[in-house]
Amino acid sequence: MKKLLFKSILLLIFPFFIINCSSDDTEITSNAIINTTEANAQITFTSIKISGKVISNDGNTITSQGICWSKNPNPTISNEKITETTTTFTSVIQDLTVNTTYYFKVFATTIVGTAYSKELTLKTLPLGNTIWNFTITNHTGTEILAKVNFNEDQTTKYEESNCVDCYKAQGSWSVDGNKLTYIGENSDPATSTHVYTGTFTGLTMQGTYDHLIDPDGTWTAILQ
Repeated sequence: MKKLLFKSILLLIFPFFIINCSSDDTEITSNAIINTTEANAQITFTSIKISGKVISNDGNTITSQGICWSKNPNPTISNEKITETTTTFTSVIQDLTVNTTYYFKVFATTIVGTAYSKELTLKTLPLGNTIWNFTITNHTGTEILAKVNFNEDQTTKYEESNCVDCYKAQGSWSVDGNKLTYIGENSDPATSTHVYTGTFTGLTMQGTYDHLIDPDGTWTAILQ
């Protein structure tokens, strides 16, 4: 699978309008330029990179600008937001949830009010159909290298690296929010040799594992 999606940048320029809250109901106009599209978006399991620009056409100084987003359509500055110090910016939105759709808008605020760009819809990466390079550290400090396939049907294939007659196993996985539970053998944590739990950050995972017999250990993984 593609770790990050990079293609030629297509500039989307959207005029937009907002009704002033004052008594004369003056209509102001501003431009929003979103340099990010579905085609060139930089997306990980827990972050999305958004580039944008705002231009005020109402004759008033822009006092605040940035990106707002939500899991629901039509986000506003009442939802999550990042405020930038310049009118041309790139925001890395982090701490998102794995395999989740988000809605984004560029916003610009002047003395008259806040206006928004056209909505952009992007989704964080799913775990299914990915391959990860694991580094497993046991209770003695010994590192074990392995490759793990996380299949679409929530089964797994584990294979240790750089050894003769390497250990292999079939298991299962589940994700709750950003928490991974990976059962190293079969689908029953009570009988599996290893049960891995951990969290996602960008294109990496890390956590601890419970061993059925030996003391527990730690692990890290990088998307292949």
